[in-house]
Amino acid sequence: MKPATNVNFSAIKNDYQKNLFNLLDKFEGTKSIIWDDDLIGPFELVAKASALKQHDTSKLFRLSDIKVAFFNEIKTDYILILIRKDYNTARSVADILNKADRATLAKTSLVFVPHRCISIEKLLEQHKVDLSKLNSIEELNIELYILDNDLISTETEDAFSDCYLREDYSFAHQITKGLIKLQDIYGQIPRISGQGKAAKLVCDLLVKQRKQSARTSSSAIQQLILIDRRIDLITPLLTQLTYEGLLDELFGVKHGKITLPSERFAKFEDNKNQSPAVEPPGKAAKKVEKFELRSTEDLFARLRDCHINAVADVLKQSARNLQAEYDECNCQEKTITEMGKIVKRLNHLKEAKKSQFNHVTMAELVNEQTLRPEFIYGLRVEHELLQEDRLNRVIPEIDTKLLRQEPAFNVLRLICLQSIMSNGFKSKIGDYYKRELIQNYGPSFIPFLLQLEKVNILVSQERDNQFSLLKNKFNLVKDDVDECNPRDLSYVYGGYSPISILATKILASPNPNRASQDQLKLLPEPTVNYVEPSTNQLSTTILNVGAANSLRVRKNSTTSSLSSIAEAKTILVFFIGGCTFAEISALRFLSRQEDNSCVFLIGTTKIVNGRTFLKSLWPMSSDDD
Repeated sequence: MKPATNVNFSAIKNDYQKNLFNLLDKFEGTKSIIWDDDLIGPFELVAKASALKQHDTSKLFRLSDIKVAFFNEIKTDYILILIRKDYNTARSVADILNKADRATLAKTSLVFVPHRCISIEKLLEQHKVDLSKLNSIEELNIELYILDNDLISTETEDAFSDCYLREDYSFAHQITKGLIKLQDIYGQIPRISGQGKAAKLVCDLLVKQRKQSARTSSSAIQQLILIDRRIDLITPLLTQLTYEGLLDELFGVKHGKITLPSERFAKFEDNKNQSPAVEPPGKAAKKVEKFELRSTEDLFARLRDCHINAVADVLKQSARNLQAEYDECNCQEKTITEMGKIVKRLNHLKEAKKSQFNHVTMAELVNEQTLRPEFIYGLRVEHELLQEDRLNRVIPEIDTKLLRQEPAFNVLRLICLQSIMSNGFKSKIGDYYKRELIQNYGPSFIPFLLQLEKVNILVSQERDNQFSLLKNKFNLVKDDVDECNPRDLSYVYGGYSPISILATKILASPNPNRASQDQLKLLPEPTVNYVEPSTNQLSTTILNVGAANSLRVRKNSTTSSLSSIAEAKTILVFFIGGCTFAEISALRFLSRQEDNSCVFLIGTTKIVNGRTFLKSLWPMSSDDD
């Protein structure tokens, strides 16, 4: 059973809601909001449209739908344009503002999320936008979005590329301010650990802020662990094998929602309650529906971290339980009081039946995709690479995928995996793969391949085989993993343990042994370890470690008067540069273990998979597959 924690992320959401509503109330009168398209999904996690209307917001528009003539015809008292730090978006805003009439400009305010950005203002001025003619320039401080009860995200796709390609460290300031907000609510975290360059950047900013502030308080979170994506580039490129991970791999999960073909769900009579959606422009118009994936849905909470091979058993058991509940409700020998209770249960059973149908259908969709030959061959290549087979030659299955022109990023992730695991291609192999990629997918791949080389994802020169050393020292690959009743976190990748999670286990230890410290030395960049010098905070740390150790003995004790909240050590693990759903499942697995003394909460800059991670490194905007 997972130990409890007294950290409830909904308090952060409430605080950010207040920021949003205060901004809206600042403009007395009717308002229209024009959204940067990429802010719509995250803001649905903060407040629904109905809540915005309670603050005199009568019109909501996408920036991509706004034309100049229409912009001048908006009749509300104020127009708020919400944008983030994105230069393409800023150019679109400049085009609209340059052609707007004076009266419209006078009632228009530019709102930066999460913070005002001087470089965007300069770009607007370079495009001849007179900012002085606007009503005002505002900022809306929303740094973190709540994806689930144990999961927060800054929802920034470019943190890794900003750090290692552009040397733009604004992402670190957003993370820092978000963590400061979190500590304002839950108390100052006494210990900060981490691995990697980006981890050190954020840690240094947090420590600097503490020195400028005299605030100290006990914390509901005993440790913050910062994980730089750079220390583990293998994990996001591998195929995730958990239920939620495969939904993301195959269909894409954005801001806690998934979009799927509606005809597969049309059989269920209550499906009309699901949210309709439209596929992106440029694709054939198909009816699709959006479904929320939240742990508040009991069945999804049981399914999300399961290996895909265990999903059928969970669904079967759920169906049996549901049928038993219906049979109990249909029993004739009931008293009036019992019948009243049954009526109250009917709505729950109706929702449970809909949930059962939806997830059976989703599992069928996943199964159909995983039985495709290209998927099976891809998994086979990954397995052989992990076993260090065929590392030093062109792999026929990859060559076949290139010839068939399968989706570019699906092929490229395998090439990058081979490159990293072999610690650099022999020149002949590297040149062959690059030539085939450019010939099959176009010359636009040339600058992209250069980007991948710059961040050491596509390594062109042979080096000492670091992967082989990591594999042995960390015991990365395990055989005979029980996928349905896992006893090891490696089940999330079918026998591979993510380096990021193994590093987290070491950093979470109050006194790592010499062997563990040597393991961290094999990973890129510095190891971070900061402990709050305050005596009170040190005492808090020691007490929590002691309580955590006692949890091993007391977790199952029925006579203990101490709650698991007091005994468990709560640790926030924050991934800088993105993390996968499988890594999240691995941390949840660790939290559930009886011999583990920690409860892990998860933060990230973005949820990624192999395709989205590589796309974030593309040198320009692209809709390529």
